[in-house]
Amino acid sequence: MTIHRKISGSLCLICTIELQPKEGFLLHQTHRQRHKLCMNCASEYIKRSIIDKIINNNYTMTVSCCGNLHGHYRNKCNYNIPISPISIQDLSHEVISLVDKLERLNSGKWLECPACKALVEVEYTNIPENTQHTLQCTHCLETWCLDCKAYPFHSNKTCTQYALSQRNDIDSTLKDTIKDMKPCPSCGYIIDKESGTCNKIVCAICHCKWCWLCYEKHIDYDHFNYLKVSSCANKLFL
Repeated sequence: MTIHRKISGSLCLICTIELQPKEGFLLHQTHRQRHKLCMNCASEYIKRSIIDKIINNNYTMTVSCCGNLHGHYRNKCNYNIPISPISIQDLSHEVISLVDKLERLNSGKWLECPACKALVEVEYTNIPENTQHTLQCTHCLETWCLDCKAYPFHSNKTCTQYALSQRNDIDSTLKDTIKDMKPCPSCGYIIDKESGTCNKIVCAICHCKWCWLCYEKHIDYDHFNYLKVSSCANKLFL
């Protein structure tokens, strides 16, 4: 019995549609395999890859191949595919624009505005070390710090002082958030309660009725009766 096998690389790596020999976007070719994508998947994959690179301040003009070696998922190809406006000219206009943006950022002559994400051309001069310096976006006119990318510019603080103040603000907000969250004493499900709302809690998971104030389980409204001698008496909405 003769077994006919499809040539490796004849299917799109993402959507698995069948590709003719001259169809699709070739990412990488090994001795045994052709790692290809259909044009739609190639546009989306390269677009997402470039967006991730820009977010992580990685401006190298390459994209990792998403194929597998020898058909095993654990053996990721990850071959770095060089990209340029010429190599992706058949893909979507959005991808071409992103590659152009990546190429400018890679040149070191352009920076992305942290406020509006537009590119701003930069002319670096001899600026002394440990000196704060700023850049104003020509699009949104926001002024931001060239050292830590914070906006608006922290004129009365160093980058470290500003970062610490931001962290303290986040910690304060987090403490206020956690203060209004408690685990269900029956199943451990975390419950968020707004200040001033009813202290008789019904868990959405195990349906246990419990007191927000003392954690007693299997209660009813009588638990908050003002005539009771308890720490929760008359505190249904406290």
